[in-house]
Amino acid sequence: MKSFRYNCLWMCLLLCLAACTSTPTTLPPTTTEVIPTPTDALPTATTEALAPTATPQPTTSGVTVNFGGITFVIPEGLATGISGEIVPPADEPEPPYWAVHPAYTEITLTGYQRASTFHYPRVAVYPVAEYIAIHPEVEQTVATLQSLIADPTLDLPTLPMIPIWNAAQMLYVQVAPVSFEGGRGVRYLAQYGQAVQPINNQELFYTFQGLTNDSAYYVVAVLPVSHPSLPADFHLSLAEYTAFEQQFEPYLQDLTLALNAETPDSFSPGLHTLDALVQTITLVAPLR
Repeated sequence: MKSFRYNCLWMCLLLCLAACTSTPTTLPPTTTEVIPTPTDALPTATTEALAPTATPQPTTSGVTVNFGGITFVIPEGLATGISGEIVPPADEPEPPYWAVHPAYTEITLTGYQRASTFHYPRVAVYPVAEYIAIHPEVEQTVATLQSLIADPTLDLPTLPMIPIWNAAQMLYVQVAPVSFEGGRGVRYLAQYGQAVQPINNQELFYTFQGLTNDSAYYVVAVLPVSHPSLPADFHLSLAEYTAFEQQFEPYLQDLTLALNAETPDSFSPGLHTLDALVQTITLVAPLR
């Protein structure tokens, strides 16, 4: 863990506090319930732009779901179903910076294995060109992700993350490449925050950040995870917080080493199970 990441965290926290005291939303948007299809797989339908990679499609036991041109398999025991929405662009007169986005497709997992977490479990697909038109800096996010896909061992202060949040990436661990039907990306575990706080099981999440082969779509999964070595939440007494704040950087360094040394299946849900969901994602154009 580099001190540069710690400095970036503080800069982001100051900007967040200056702008607004809100945090990334913890509730899914209004959705349309979708009935899962209890089959092992749906026929793959792709266009030339979304052609599958050479990596064989994994065989995943579970429930196949389909919404808005996005298909994937929910591994057995991970969730019971989905609800989906075509999320419209932000239409407020002056929305906060991080709330401005293009229309995109989002699928929320219902009956997810972990409940009462800060983040809700979902898969989302964003149109890259439209996102860059709104937020030009997303072009750099895409370029960094492409570099990370080419070399997942890159040592970066922070990893690419879409959507944009009004919080800082405090830590990332367990980075690994993952391919899906028609694209590639990386998965990692992370926690975001607007203030110095412990890494905990209420806020830790698995994310997949990927691109279709033509870079037209940015594919995201955000799925809460936990680990038995972490506290249940971030709450500390005032005295505990003062001492914790003074040791925050070495704490992150030590915890990064410790969590990277853990096996993928020591997390709950197991990271291989979440990877299996991502590997079954198939996009059928047009998505909406």
